[in-house]
Amino acid sequence: EAFHALLTAMMHTEDELQIPFLNQYEAFPQDKKLHLLWSIYTYPGVAEEPRSLALILLRRLLSSSWVQIVSVWRYDNLTQFCNALIIAAHTEPSDIVREKLAELMGEVARRRIDVNTGAQKWTEMTQFLQFCASSDYTPLKQTALSIIADVPNVFGNATRSCVPGLKAFFERCLHDQTVRSAALKAYVSFLIECDHDFETIESLGTLTPTAIEVCVLMATTEGVDDIPLQCISSLADSLPSVLQPHLSAVISLCSQIIHNTEKEESHRHSAMDLLTFLFENAHEDPLQERWNNIV
Repeated sequence: EAFHALLTAMMHTEDELQIPFLNQYEAFPQDKKLHLLWSIYTYPGVAEEPRSLALILLRRLLSSSWVQIVSVWRYDNLTQFCNALIIAAHTEPSDIVREKLAELMGEVARRRIDVNTGAQKWTEMTQFLQFCASSDYTPLKQTALSIIADVPNVFGNATRSCVPGLKAFFERCLHDQTVRSAALKAYVSFLIECDHDFETIESLGTLTPTAIEVCVLMATTEGVDDIPLQCISSLADSLPSVLQPHLSAVISLCSQIIHNTEKEESHRHSAMDLLTFLFENAHEDPLQERWNNIV
């Protein structure tokens, strides 16, 4: 209860009022913090905000002190914690909290990749992602896509063997209105991660037209945010060859958004960034001419 009250006080909107409570939090030993934070997340009846904050702080703690924490944990404790994360992902009812849980799971998965062999030692995570990929339950698909977007090398040295299943998963989700934004982010992130694997790029590259269609649809009709444009910009910057066969569609999209003065400034700026990346990586004069016509 005292730690719960401390977390609640840390959520105060005025920075100067947070400082004494943040100092109290920092004074806790790291291993004790971990158990207390997880307890806040799992304790029945705790509100959404403290539970989300507990997961955020857990992720930060593991990110900054993974080696120190794991060194004092027994292997059984680490395994138990990882299993608890997967169970929580299946049962978490809140979309907001589940997003933070996915970020925490991604951090653990990142840390459990063997630096020497490249193997993902958290094998249950791979199994979990494969289960999510075959599920029709939207929260599970969303969780898996979020983890892949955040940690595209989550499969470690088994990545190539997972490509056929992931391709089917991405394709299905890009056509699913409930998760297509998350699917676009995950697809682009994974594709860029595999930028030196020609075979994987060639295989997944066939989904690029679908990804562009999703971007066009979301950017021109929904326009909630500019994340779809940012995703395609990342491709243009990191893997321009994937977009080369589809330049006409991408340039037309950018032109439409840039000339639409009713669009949010952030959208128009992202469209200009996308055009800039295309121009910088262009190898043909026709693209220069299209650019001149737009600007």
